[in-house]
Amino acid sequence: MPSTGCSRKNWRAEAVTAVCAALAADCWAAGPPPPDYPFGDGFAAATLPAPPAAELRLGRFAVRLERTRMAEVRKAAGAGEVGHRGDAGASLYWLCYTLPHEDSADLLWFTSGELYGGGEIDGIVARRLADGEAAPPGCPVLPAALRPAALRHGLWLGSTTAQLQAALPRPSATRDGWLEYSYAGTLKGPYRDPGSGKDSVVDYDVGSDLLVKLKAGRIVFLYVNQDTTF
Repeated sequence: MPSTGCSRKNWRAEAVTAVCAALAADCWAAGPPPPDYPFGDGFAAATLPAPPAAELRLGRFAVRLERTRMAEVRKAAGAGEVGHRGDAGASLYWLCYTLPHEDSADLLWFTSGELYGGGEIDGIVARRLADGEAAPPGCPVLPAALRPAALRHGLWLGSTTAQLQAALPRPSATRDGWLEYSYAGTLKGPYRDPGSGKDSVVDYDVGSDLLVKLKAGRIVFLYVNQDTTF
């Protein structure tokens, strides 16, 4: 949890584009950046009583948003290069991986924005590859020990509409074929005043969001984001 923060960001809308600029070699070495968040006006109004997806399980390895570091994922995976683009509010770091299945594969990105600067992970993006689509360079296959992947309630790409409705009965909004699940709340935590050096306990604002798209009754695309600010 950062000791100081900023207002909740319009996540990803200005941070990345779906392809590397001019297909730069160093960008592809890290894998392509994640696709843009689909809505330029930010997240839906929060309606959920609890965060929809604050953790991703990869086998027995847990990626906890705003706690797990990019370096920890790289170490557990034994592979992966961190990509970066943009500065200030448009700064974005990412790691890209491939999760194979019997008949398909998923692309998975871990992201770290302005507040964490490539340290802690604050976002996850995943999409299912289309039939015949190959995984791009720079997205190594996650080892078997880091599979399968699952968010809260066991949801992941390939989960059915029925499973989604059982886990999260009512979306906060539905836009252009996307279902949005949004939470906003507060969390008490330690704070050290940068001027006086005094420690105290303050209320942090917590925003947590899950955005999913379904095709033929199954999840094929998702975005997860969490930010805690003061």
